[in-house]
Amino acid sequence: MYYNIDMFEEAGVPLPPKDWVAEGWTWDDFIETARALTIDGERWGALVFDDTGCEQTFAVNNGLAEGIYSEDGLSFQLAEPQGYEAIQWLADLSLVHKVQPERGLVTEANSGNGLFLQGRVGMIFRTQGTMAYFRNNGIDFNWDVASPPANVDHKSEASLICYAIPTNAQNPEGGWELLKFLGGQAGSQIFAETGNFIPSYEASAEAIQAVEGTPPANLGLFAEAMAHGTTVNFTEFTENARNVYRPQLDLVWNGDSTAEEVLTGVKDEIEEILSGAF
Repeated sequence: MYYNIDMFEEAGVPLPPKDWVAEGWTWDDFIETARALTIDGERWGALVFDDTGCEQTFAVNNGLAEGIYSEDGLSFQLAEPQGYEAIQWLADLSLVHKVQPERGLVTEANSGNGLFLQGRVGMIFRTQGTMAYFRNNGIDFNWDVASPPANVDHKSEASLICYAIPTNAQNPEGGWELLKFLGGQAGSQIFAETGNFIPSYEASAEAIQAVEGTPPANLGLFAEAMAHGTTVNFTEFTENARNVYRPQLDLVWNGDSTAEEVLTGVKDEIEEILSGAF
């Protein structure tokens, strides 16, 4: 969760915890903080629902331990109460609490990021990769990162960038030596020192730290997040399933239907897709 330090200080709101702790940083705390940062017609306290990682992260934190799909990839778990209640909570940041921009304002690429850059959003849920975008696009305020807020659980979706050797590689032995280097301590140390990627080699990941004067100062939190990661269970069919259910979420974000109605309504179709029937 990226946040505008200057906005917090201007509003007299305590900054989020620096460490991955739930105390003082629950869903209720998040709404209270977002409400204190919001100025009607001028700025919003938060922006969460336009990042695709919100579905898994907030469903898991609401107690849906396996996330969007069951461990075997055959069941559409997001249609369970803990899932659709989490999605409704995200929608209600806009629809009920009025602390998040309405959906129509953040449908274009980077439109949400632009609102943060302009100082019109106080907290924004994004991947670590967005950090470079913020650094390179002229932020003129102080900013940092915190964990997403906690509820039943306290995790965040983690994605993996994987390297592979093509089957038609002309030098697979050399490729294997390169992969061992990239995944080993020496290569991982380089990744950690750049601060752009968190290596899976834990000892090296702990070396990540912010360069003085280059935000975010709390960069090391990304390494701490490794112990609190959740990944989407997937099979060869889950991408097809996502292409069906995700467009339907616009009905929820816009307030045209509830998350329960939408997600339970597509459950049978999604699980037919997950079974490989299509």
